[in-house]
Amino acid sequence: MGMGWQYRYRHEFIIFAVKGKSKVRRIGSRAATDILRVPRISGNKTIHPTEKPTDVIKPLVLNSSLEGEHIVDFFCGSGPVKEVADETGRLFTGFEIDPEHYSNAIKR
Repeated sequence: MGMGWQYRYRHEFIIFAVKGKSKVRRIGSRAATDILRVPRISGNKTIHPTEKPTDVIKPLVLNSSLEGEHIVDFFCGSGPVKEVADETGRLFTGFEIDPEHYSNAIKR
C-alpha cells in the first residue's frame, strides 16, 4: 500500500557491486556522497514507468570507473546507464526482459 502523494518516498536505494574479491574503487580526484539530489523526470517526458535521470547515473559512473572499463546494468529499463556509458567512453552490457523497454533502451 502506497503512502499517497503527500508522504511518498523521496529516495531510492542503489546496489553497487564489484566482481570477485575486488574492492570498491573510488577515483581519488572525484567527490563521492551518499545523497544525490536530482530533479525527477516529469511524467510526460518519461519512456519508462521508473525511469532514472542520467544526472543520477553519471556521477556514479564517473566516480567508480575509468574510460574504457565495463559497466553492467541488470535492470536496463529505458537505458540511462547505457546513455551515460556511451557518453563517457565506457563499455556497456545491459539486460532487460521487457521487449518494449529493450527497444527504447537500444535507441538511446
